Amino acid sequence: MTPKQQRFVDEYLLDLNATQAAVRAGYSVKTAEQQGYQLLQKPSVREAVDRALAARSARVQIDADWVLLRLIKLADFDLRDFAWLETVTVQAKQKDGSVVEYQVQEVRFNENFDGKIAGALSKGKDGLKMELPDRVQVLKLIGQHLGMFKEKVEATVEHSGTIDHNHQYDLSNLTDEELMQLEQLTGKVAQHRSH
Repeated sequence: MTPKQQRFVDEYLLDLNATQAAVRAGYSVKTAEQQGYQLLQKPSVREAVDRALAARSARVQIDADWVLLRLIKLADFDLRDFAWLETVTVQAKQKDGSVVEYQVQEVRFNENFDGKIAGALSKGKDGLKMELPDRVQVLKLIGQHLGMFKEKVEATVEHSGTIDHNHQYDLSNLTDEELMQLEQLTGKVAQHRSH
């Protein structure tokens, strides 16, 4: 593998975008998409990418199962299973020494609450604000992982528009039996065309 191909491998691991990796590795912007695709088809490059991805998965202990399990948790997440509002009485001492009681609502979380799944907590204008995952996006990722959605791939093929039908074949290496079979086939094709 050339140093430029190794650079492509290193860049590809950043975002798994072959086109951008090719550009960052020094390939032409105009041909980066094609170059990225072709590089990933080369056995030495593909093996280097696969080895690096496997090493990274082992290092961080994340694999497809881990990702899929987290996505399922996100898709099934319901805050009501882990938190509730509870009204509590609070006492506040006034400047004159009197005590005033008032009721407030507090958010309570059960002990199994995994805040990492829920997202960021912050104080909003109306109280506690929690960012929840976009369920549609999570379900879409799960579906893609399971191969449920087929992506449309468009390709542009350049062709002169003409097809050369005048081929010359060397039949000298064929056996007599193979020549007879060929003669029978061409006869059948000729009969089919005449009908």
